[in-house]
Amino acid sequence: MLDNFSPRVLEQRGLDYSALSKDRPDLIMLRMPAFGLNGPWRDRIGFAYTMEQVSGLAWVTGEPDEPPLTPNGICDVTAGAHAAFAALLTLEHRRRTGRWVSVEVPMVSSALNIAAEQVIEYPTYGRLLQRSGNRGPAAASHKIYRCAADAGNGGRERWIAIAVCSDVQWEAPRQVIGDPDWARDEILRTAAGRRLARDRLDAEIGAWCATRPAVETAELLFAAGVPLGAVVLPYETRLNPQLQARGLFSNRCSIWWSARYCTRAGQSVSPAGRSVSTARRRRRLATTTARSCRRCSGCRKRRSRHSRPPA
Repeated sequence: MLDNFSPRVLEQRGLDYSALSKDRPDLIMLRMPAFGLNGPWRDRIGFAYTMEQVSGLAWVTGEPDEPPLTPNGICDVTAGAHAAFAALLTLEHRRRTGRWVSVEVPMVSSALNIAAEQVIEYPTYGRLLQRSGNRGPAAASHKIYRCAADAGNGGRERWIAIAVCSDVQWEAPRQVIGDPDWARDEILRTAAGRRLARDRLDAEIGAWCATRPAVETAELLFAAGVPLGAVVLPYETRLNPQLQARGLFSNRCSIWWSARYCTRAGQSVSPAGRSVSTARRRRRLATTTARSCRRCSGCRKRRSRHSRPPA
């Protein structure tokens, strides 16, 4: 049994572990309150944004000269992952020992796991981590740069993320951008020097990227050995050739069609191996598609096309 209410909810209804385990001795109970089952905050409720403030994640998110930013819900995902891992461990514990338990996985605990670096840095080294935008602690350059607007897509802005993690990797973008005079500066030959010259480095690379299309620039730099990626909108991921090759995006009707029919040497056959005539195939597909797509607005718009299977 899993719950993510504040502790008082199940207790008020007589559904806590001590009560339920009397009727179900082999019960495993996984509880995910915001702040834990005890302590002064036990009855406070919370969600991802709450945890991001309490754990300090918001403090290190954003640009140096701007207010803290909310990481936008990451703690929801991490809390679920921690709970799933705890559930698997509990099931394995019961398999090995035959004992059942009640497990507590507070949401704030998973957030603190993510924020552990800044919790350790200050008492150990006396260094308070600050907001640094897209810059990393070691790589330079390490930033998202604006590229030329996409003229074929309504002039939408385009960006590219570049991370130069070593002196060897730095040689690649130098050559790609034409090895200009500023890139030959001795201070830029080492990672330590590039970190000191980040503002200048970002300005020069940013000026070069601003005149170029993001996707083409990403391919050019990647071929040279630079770790990077063009920033895309979520709906554009379906155009990624790698994701297409992996079959990560499928049309609902296409899934049904593939499951019901396969093609052998150009002949349409049913899973049982019987030949299916074109007319019969069309009637069957049109009837089933209309039923399965009735609640799918995207398919409703294309229903007439789905009703005509390919020859």
